[in-house]
Amino acid sequence: MVLYHYGLPWLPGGFVGVDVFFVISGYLITQIIVAELSRNTFSLRRFWLRRARRLLPALILVLLTTSLTAVWLMLPKELERYGEGLFASTAFASNIYFWLTTSYFQDAGTLNPLLHTWSLAVEEQFYLLYPLLMVLMARMGLPLRWMLMALMALSFANMIYLSDVSQRAAFYLPNARFWEILVGAVAALWSERWRAQLPQLVWSSLSVFGIALIATAALMFKGGTGWPDARAAIPVLGAAILLVAGNRIRHGGRLLTFAPLVLIGQMSYSLYLWHQPALAMAQLYWVRALTVAQVGGVLLAALLMAYASWRWVETPWRRGRHSDRGFIVASAVGTCLLAALGLMLRTTDGLPQRYTDPLALAALAAAGDYNPARDQCDARQGVVDPMKVCVLGDASKAPTIALWGDSQADSLARALSLSLAERGQSAAQLTMQGCPPLFGVTRAGLNCEAFNRSAVDYIVRNRIETVVVLGRYSLMLEGTRYQNDRCRESRGEFKRTLSGNPTSEMVELAQGLTARGARLLLIGPLPEMGCDVPTALLRGAVSGWGQTSLWPTRTEYAVRNRKALEMIGRMSLVPGVVAIDTASVFCENAASRCMPHDGSAIYFHDDNHLTTLGAARVVDALLDAMSAH
Repeated sequence: MVLYHYGLPWLPGGFVGVDVFFVISGYLITQIIVAELSRNTFSLRRFWLRRARRLLPALILVLLTTSLTAVWLMLPKELERYGEGLFASTAFASNIYFWLTTSYFQDAGTLNPLLHTWSLAVEEQFYLLYPLLMVLMARMGLPLRWMLMALMALSFANMIYLSDVSQRAAFYLPNARFWEILVGAVAALWSERWRAQLPQLVWSSLSVFGIALIATAALMFKGGTGWPDARAAIPVLGAAILLVAGNRIRHGGRLLTFAPLVLIGQMSYSLYLWHQPALAMAQLYWVRALTVAQVGGVLLAALLMAYASWRWVETPWRRGRHSDRGFIVASAVGTCLLAALGLMLRTTDGLPQRYTDPLALAALAAAGDYNPARDQCDARQGVVDPMKVCVLGDASKAPTIALWGDSQADSLARALSLSLAERGQSAAQLTMQGCPPLFGVTRAGLNCEAFNRSAVDYIVRNRIETVVVLGRYSLMLEGTRYQNDRCRESRGEFKRTLSGNPTSEMVELAQGLTARGARLLLIGPLPEMGCDVPTALLRGAVSGWGQTSLWPTRTEYAVRNRKALEMIGRMSLVPGVVAIDTASVFCENAASRCMPHDGSAIYFHDDNHLTTLGAARVVDALLDAMSAH
């Protein structure tokens, strides 16, 4: 599990470690309960107190340490969500919280330092009910083995059902996970009888088979492919076989008695607690994607912290070196303080007042600096409705200018509107998110062809004199999102289909519009940063890491936009078409990089959309071109 989270490529199914853990937990706890019930010494109070001594001291330490680090490194929105998760974790309800908010297999999960607490929540929800059920069945004289097998089957069936209805529910909800703990419980109840019926050689062979089942799952399964489903039975069965084989293993168990592995097993709970926060905080601190050496360093740090908390926190409290009363008081105070901290982080919007650096304050403002009318002015219906077109600039005058494009064009709208109002001019906004002004290429899920045809129709019908054209051309022409390997952000999948020759069709369109007396102002491709700009700048302000090397070079910009620049170059050969070079606006500097800020003003509110200040720079170049031509 730890190696999976740390990105070991040959363990794509390492997440099954949690499934194996559930089986082991059910096996061990059931043995304890059954033994005490048989001696008539079982006590619910003592059981729950043992569980609390086992879990709470190390958990409180990790949550406290992680919370202090989160206040240092996390951005306001992240810290606000962290506060929610912290509160849920103190109530052992984080599985419910993450079911409502987070997909386990998304990349964002690796930045969530508390995501792993979902499994602790499932386990404790089970053990809140399980001992009560065991006591009740024992007093009623019900057959424990068969009753638990029936409950196991019901939970397994529920998991199968939920895996088709809601994969997230199947992953996080206790009713879909209890069957794995119950497999361990059933194995504990049947183990003595099964061991006696088969010779040692058979159990040695079965143990190898059990290891093979777990290894197959770890090596072959992949996250995000509908987990959990019926395949979860493979590692669960493997774990159960190993547990039942017990001390009758001859060859298969030698690896399991290897001293370093035994030590890791002893401190496995502490290691599980520390590994996720250590990795998440390292990623937040370094901003960039972690190198192999850095990941190795983080893993070593997690091991050292795990050993320390196991040796000096977990073990002393578990062995009862402190009185029950003292333990209960200390645990209650620690848990309540952490819950209060979680609520405070949530209600204060993630403490944005922590930031005092001017660039950081500008980044906070930039994150929300987008066109407030973008939803109102977006052609969400898929075509331009002449009755709903937003007018930029002087609304008292009929538009003689049109702004045509996608969400990048929309990010230009507010600055363009202010400039046109000063000049006594107006423009019609013809924009649709996700649809750059191109023909001959279609995007999955959007009817961009229909939108662009209707935009051209509006331009022609209304005798628009000047058409300002801007879009994320390279996204459609290249068919891929820009991936900046210096950032750790995954840009996701993108699907588009070429249905013609976009360059030829756009040249033909330019010829047609200019023949009707219109002029086209083609704004060149905006630099795609590959990182969310405000986020990267805020992280840099916190960690002290410089951000200049994150941004694409002028050469990288040219390579990424090769097809778009070629298309614009060919269009600009048509009389009446003028190209505006955005690289000269953003990429001409001493660093020879496409910079998203100038040290105080920030030009992008995400990785490719302009802020008002960024748009103003493009509009200045646009108005200069309008005046010159």
